[in-house]
Amino acid sequence: MKTIQWIRLIFSSIFILLGLVFGTYFYIKEHPSVSVVPQGCIARISHKNNITAIPFDDP
Repeated sequence: MKTIQWIRLIFSSIFILLGLVFGTYFYIKEHPSVSVVPQGCIARISHKNNITAIPFDDP
């Protein structure tokens, strides 16, 4: 009886983790609104794929 409980616990943990991973992946894939560009500025991407780069030292 303990073996069945451990198997259920392991499988439910695996499915919960898979759900979190896929949910996070698809959320980030569908909502890429703000990202950090390697040159040290913030890039804002609109729904029409217009990119505005704002340097960190710009007020």
